[in-house]
Amino acid sequence: MRKKLAVLGILMVMSFSLFACADTAATKKSDLKDSVTSDASEITITILNSKSEIESQFEELAEEYQEKTGIKIEVNASDTDTPVASQVKAKNSTDPYTLSLVDAKDVTTLSSDYAYDLSGEDWVSHTSNAMEADGKVVGFPFCVEARGIIYNADAITNITGKTFDPSSVATLDDFTALLEELVAGGMEKPVGIQAEYW
Repeated sequence: MRKKLAVLGILMVMSFSLFACADTAATKKSDLKDSVTSDASEITITILNSKSEIESQFEELAEEYQEKTGIKIEVNASDTDTPVASQVKAKNSTDPYTLSLVDAKDVTTLSSDYAYDLSGEDWVSHTSNAMEADGKVVGFPFCVEARGIIYNADAITNITGKTFDPSSVATLDDFTALLEELVAGGMEKPVGIQAEYW
């Protein structure tokens, strides 16, 4: 349990860094300090989670964090709306999210109206990964995701006549040459593009 609480503590710091949302674009750090209560049970942190695959883990750790600190954490999924629409809806209801776990493009879209300037935070000097928009630090990567290629080694071997070694494809030129070889060998469409939302 200690390990889970430690992970949540790190998660909260990184998530806050990711996208800390302001009540208004003009809200200043001093306004936030004035509004903080010393009674942890009166504090509620709301999180917009756009990654449904970690929803249950987020909720479990939020409960454990509340038990340990008294601070309530509400994890809100953006299943029915896009993350941007969820953020705008919450803002318009005068109950904006404290933190938002969203894609980098969404941070850029939302930052001018919804984000605190985090430039003065200590962690900014310890990373080269802070996200900036409009001249201010507005986010921090929570995780790294990338595109990848899934290949059918048997199909490639059958066309080329040699055992496929994936390490032989290390550059775009290597990849292009392989595709050309597959087409020349009779594979009509050697590439299939997977939709973003699988």
